[in-house]
Amino acid sequence: MSLNKKQNIITRILKVYMLVLSIYFIFRLIIFFTELHRIDFAEVKITTIIKSFIMGVRFDTVISSYIMALPVLILLILDIFKKKNKFLETIIFYWIFILFSVTFIFSSVDIPYFSQFFSRLTIGAFAWFDSLGFVFKMIAQEPKYFLIILPLIIIVLLFKKLLKRMYFKEQNYNYTQTKYKIPITLIVLALVFLGIRGRMERKSPIRVGTAYFCNHSFLNQLGLNPTFTLLRSYLDSKSNKNKSITLMNDELAIAKTKKSLQVPSSNFISPIARKITPDSISINKPNIILVTM
Repeated sequence: MSLNKKQNIITRILKVYMLVLSIYFIFRLIIFFTELHRIDFAEVKITTIIKSFIMGVRFDTVISSYIMALPVLILLILDIFKKKNKFLETIIFYWIFILFSVTFIFSSVDIPYFSQFFSRLTIGAFAWFDSLGFVFKMIAQEPKYFLIILPLIIIVLLFKKLLKRMYFKEQNYNYTQTKYKIPITLIVLALVFLGIRGRMERKSPIRVGTAYFCNHSFLNQLGLNPTFTLLRSYLDSKSNKNKSITLMNDELAIAKTKKSLQVPSSNFISPIARKITPDSISINKPNIILVTM
């Protein structure tokens, strides 16, 4: 293989990034055109739509960087020591292929999910596993949902083919020059870390709310990556702030309340109900006003 056809590690990493970002872009285009009726072009500017797609690149890069972080680190270490390890190369290939394929499945499922619930994919989707009959009935009533399967299969097969070409048919590449190894390694790792954060500002990493940049609810959600929203909703559900409150036993609570209110044992329906006998009789009967809303 001639020298000009050889690729270095950086080129290899960039090719994977460009490939997966292109696939995410295709899924975003699909959901854009399937939900096109939600956009009034008389009111929405083209620049706003473009900005929504640009926002999507940011969220897609976050997911891509999380998946690519370990492979990038391993590839850079191999480059530093000028080593080629076929076993590690194979592991990296399947790591990238399997994890990204899972995200492509999420992106595919997200299309009918968004059409039905006007929300990107969250853990709420798994609540329907208890009603699979309803889910299949919903899909059967909308045959267009079956059309999502075909693009998914084509995309996954094409992704595998292109990825194989990168990893097994283009294995001859130039190692980085020794004097540039450490600086380039640090720069690339910093860029991957920046991709994970999703923003350069010192404030918190990118959030779901970051995508809401305009007054159009559909375009605000268009930029989100369904894998990001799914993982974010899962992590939020595990947060201590969102855990359900664990109350005391009902019988113990009733006993404490009866003791506090000095409620004797009675035959009332309510366990804390008690008969109140006034110690004096009011001469002037109070007026009762009933307000019906």
